[in-house]
Amino acid sequence: MTKGGSRIGSGRKPKPFSEKKESLLISLDPQVARWLRQQPRYSRLVNNLLTMEMSRSIVRETTKHESQDSEQVRIAILSNSGGAGKSTLCHNIAYNLNRLGKSTLLLDLDPQHNLDLFCGLTSTKKGGTMLDVFAENFQGNYPIVQIEDRQTSVIRGCNELQRVQQELVLRRRREQVLADLFVDYPLKYDVILMDCPATLGLVIDNAIASATHLLIPLVPEGKAVQGLNGLFDTIEKISRDLRLNPRPTVLGIVPVGYEKDTASHRQALAAFKSRCDYIGVELFEPITDSKEVKNANEAGKPIGIYRPGHKSSLEFERLTKLLFDKIYGKT
Repeated sequence: MTKGGSRIGSGRKPKPFSEKKESLLISLDPQVARWLRQQPRYSRLVNNLLTMEMSRSIVRETTKHESQDSEQVRIAILSNSGGAGKSTLCHNIAYNLNRLGKSTLLLDLDPQHNLDLFCGLTSTKKGGTMLDVFAENFQGNYPIVQIEDRQTSVIRGCNELQRVQQELVLRRRREQVLADLFVDYPLKYDVILMDCPATLGLVIDNAIASATHLLIPLVPEGKAVQGLNGLFDTIEKISRDLRLNPRPTVLGIVPVGYEKDTASHRQALAAFKSRCDYIGVELFEPITDSKEVKNANEAGKPIGIYRPGHKSSLEFERLTKLLFDKIYGKT
């Protein structure tokens, strides 16, 4: 008998836990859970452990809302097809947000890591990348690179990000790794822009789960119109399954690479408008196809620096101002 009359190893059945605590126990590492079940004071040990875990979850949620209250904006720029201009959009919006007084950080989640070229980061000595951020032993030492001649920073992508999809499968809270990092290791920027991969999967799930806003660039083609339903289904499923509260706001759809003299582009744009009107999502004015934008990307500059006053520069400027007003309630 132990002091207080509790018999060690008596086989007394522990009192059942609440449904929430049972769920937390199941989510623990299997070896830890097995060890706890074998302990004589199983009920007290597990109760203490789960009470601490529940408290940590409450703190996490509180901090999450505090972060939102401090108006940090996290925009996931995503599409379900390659060549949709995500990196170009991300890069140029960041530049124009700087001009509006907002500090910006780019997260390159795409294995193609086009932002390296677009931001003028051509050094072969890369240093850290988003692969390090997704590592299970990451402790908040973000490998941030300051881009020369502007008020924008970036965490670079790499080819090896392809394997993150498989590695995340084994992680606890696998769809919320990035969201948890933003809470545990806050980044002090006004706006974080996430350049997402073209393939749907756990990396995009993480971007959606951690975002306050979503922006969807699409090339005005028939397959993009058809794929739009699948993309919105994915956003809805992630938001519902993870019980995101608040859910990320869809800022709208941006047609990119638009050619007004191409009949198929005009038809696709009309289909975009019809679909956006039906689901209540804003369709922004198109970003027209421009050789100067491609030249600016290759030069490692936003079009606003490469060719200030150019038509494409003004298009990105107008788009960013509309986004700014929509996010910060200026409209």
